[in-house]
Amino acid sequence: MNVRNRPKLIATGVGLAFALLAAEVGIRFIMFGGIDAGWSLRRPSRFADYQTEEDYFKLASRWKGDGEPKEPKRYHPTLGWVSAAIDPDTLRHRVLGDPRGRQRIALYGDSYAQCVTPAGFRFEDYIQRSPGGAETQFLNYGVSGFGLDQVALLLEKTIDDVASAKDSVTLIGVFVDDDLDRCMLDMRGFPKPRFERSGTALSVVGIPIPPLADYLEENPLSIRSYAWRFLCRSVFRNTPLGATDHSEEAQGLATAIANRLIDQLESRSLSFGFVLFEGNDRTASVTEVNDWRMRTMVEVLKNRSVNYIKTRRFLREHALSQGVSTRSLFGQRGELADHFTAEGNEVVARALMLFAEGLTRNQ
Repeated sequence: MNVRNRPKLIATGVGLAFALLAAEVGIRFIMFGGIDAGWSLRRPSRFADYQTEEDYFKLASRWKGDGEPKEPKRYHPTLGWVSAAIDPDTLRHRVLGDPRGRQRIALYGDSYAQCVTPAGFRFEDYIQRSPGGAETQFLNYGVSGFGLDQVALLLEKTIDDVASAKDSVTLIGVFVDDDLDRCMLDMRGFPKPRFERSGTALSVVGIPIPPLADYLEENPLSIRSYAWRFLCRSVFRNTPLGATDHSEEAQGLATAIANRLIDQLESRSLSFGFVLFEGNDRTASVTEVNDWRMRTMVEVLKNRSVNYIKTRRFLREHALSQGVSTRSLFGQRGELADHFTAEGNEVVARALMLFAEGLTRNQ
């Protein structure tokens, strides 16, 4: 190093350090100081990845409006939360009862299974109005926000209710875009259970589920520098600095959970299959998206000789026959964003019925 340039380099280094420090202080003040100018920075995606980092949801929780819920509406101590169709105390489905000769079909999954459209335009509504609806008792166990781990836990606690009816069919819905990633998180909106893997064994951690405030107090934000995170999530987003990859660990965990689900179903000699839901972009893609998530699910199902369908196929066939874009079958904004519209639900409901009929014949 040229001795003459050393003072300049030191001055440059000190200047950069002060600039980063000033940026950090400024960003923290704008984000957490309660001033109106902070709204544009108060987007968790600017600092964390929603699929891999709980900090995303911790920030979202911190920036919730006064009218937004601070706790789940239907809290459950081992699942985190349940839908309005499920009693949070007993986990009994609200329409569970003697099927009286009707075939019972139960669907598990997340919001794609639950449907986010208004009542009257969900899977169960279209199935009830279908030609075979009078002979079908459809139980929708879908719960918005669930990961594959919570789906497995809910099924284990309710499958005996489903199996109590003769010739019942169980469908496991998996939103391939995201449900496998959710298994890695201890919090997603609210605290949730999580499986830990030790060899081939799975154990549940995080239960009983604590109140959100207690969880956040015990598990504060882990971001050390918001200025650096902002740079990584913007300027360096498409570089190794901006990437967060948990695919290998998530793949192993999801494989173990899927096998656990299949073991539970096979132990009761139930007729069952998997429904692989895909979102707007994946469905619209001309070529199938065959990422680690899809490969993981398909590999498990093929290895276990389990029947499955992909909703992408039925939605694309319908869009082609009607001369419309597949994107018209998905909501574009608000709560419906990236979820099936009423028309999309109707298409998938028909596919579910055909799938269940085929599983029954195979049985």
